[in-house]
Amino acid sequence: MKKIHIFVVLFASIICTSCDDYVNIVPKGSAIAGTLDDVNSLLEGTDSRGIGGFGNLIPEMINDNIEITAENVASLAAIDRKRNISAMYNLDEIFHDASTEDSEWEGSYSSSTRTNYILRVLGDINSEVSIAKQYKAEALTHRAFAYFWLVNIFGHHYGLPVASEAGSGIPILLAYADQSESLERASVNQVYELIVSDLTTAIPLLKASRPFVDRINKSAAQAILARVYLHMGDYEKALEQANAALSKNSSLIDYNDFDPIGSRTYIPKSIDNPEFLFFRQTYPTSAGSYPGFGVGRFSESLVAAYTDMDNDLRISKHVSTYPDETDPAKTVYNYAYTNSSSYRYASPGVTVPELLLIKAEALARTGDKDDAMTAVNTLRAKRFDAAVVAADGHLLTASDQADAIQKVIDERRREFHVTGMRFFDIKRLNALHNAGISLTRGGVTWGPNSINWAVPIGVRVIETSNGQIKQNTRE
Repeated sequence: MKKIHIFVVLFASIICTSCDDYVNIVPKGSAIAGTLDDVNSLLEGTDSRGIGGFGNLIPEMINDNIEITAENVASLAAIDRKRNISAMYNLDEIFHDASTEDSEWEGSYSSSTRTNYILRVLGDINSEVSIAKQYKAEALTHRAFAYFWLVNIFGHHYGLPVASEAGSGIPILLAYADQSESLERASVNQVYELIVSDLTTAIPLLKASRPFVDRINKSAAQAILARVYLHMGDYEKALEQANAALSKNSSLIDYNDFDPIGSRTYIPKSIDNPEFLFFRQTYPTSAGSYPGFGVGRFSESLVAAYTDMDNDLRISKHVSTYPDETDPAKTVYNYAYTNSSSYRYASPGVTVPELLLIKAEALARTGDKDDAMTAVNTLRAKRFDAAVVAADGHLLTASDQADAIQKVIDERRREFHVTGMRFFDIKRLNALHNAGISLTRGGVTWGPNSINWAVPIGVRVIETSNGQIKQNTRE
């Protein structure tokens, strides 16, 4: 496929100091997009600095699945380029000062700005051919995901009373390079209305097939919408979209077919993993590919969530173990994040395992505990030792609805242990179901539904917004 360089002058100055912070611009020998081939080239740019570039450090650092020793936190704080990581882990009042990039905010707005540019170009072309509709739908899906990512990190969670208030969410920018658009933050509810509208508009226009795994097709958009409805607590619609996406792709890899970490037969890395319906690259570090200093260490509560360490292959295939330096009788479980890692789930995208667990939770919350366990066990059959599976040793059963829901939540922790998904689950479970989950780091505690869960926006973002973007308040 022929690729061309497209020079897009992003409307970045309103959000960041330079558009080089958003995209790799090719200023010479380039062209302004004006054809469907140009749009296709833009949509192909889904690498870490293109449409699909999403920062993932905040979700990785702020959850109860990981812990970092005090010594390692101090080591991170002493390095300029990693100081923000220690700030996140310590739950500081500011994560990114004026000298550091807020990759979650800036990467996601870069993505949405590119999609707005694509939508403007398509409007100028005014083409009604099917491929133009496909490209429009891809752009809408990208934009929806970018706003979903942003609002669930920087906003209060959907379902809380504050979610209807102006300023509880993020700025909504729908036009390309339109300086008349306000940067004032919309409500969470308004952002969710946009997300659902973009996805429901896109899905009928999308094709079932796609040329590459990082391009959008119908099942990818349905998978994203299933996640959105789960976070809204609309379980009937979440189930509907999960089933629709799974009907087109229900591929699961069997961990029995792969060797442990450090071997040559790795579990496929993200973009090569057939379980992905929607793949996106994180930036500047990959999800699960923690930036050193023992950051992949499992918390005690995560270790406790694994009820069968011996036979759950998610341990033997992803995790290294060693004695604790301060207590040799204690085993440390550490996610293997080296280049030879067998996991490296380097994407905030949506997978078949996630859809099965969305389906399971939706079924459990709507009263069908047995089918919920069937969905969970479908996944577990590919995650446990083959001999155990043959003897039905992987099967879970639920005594009642509450037991089924808890078993699904526990399975989510085990399956997505270091992807950062737990951050979003804590916010959602507290907001929608009064789960009572808090997080303590040192002398700082974020209680359930604390306003602190709407994390601080980077100082550089605030300073370059001409006073329009207001910082999240802290308790």
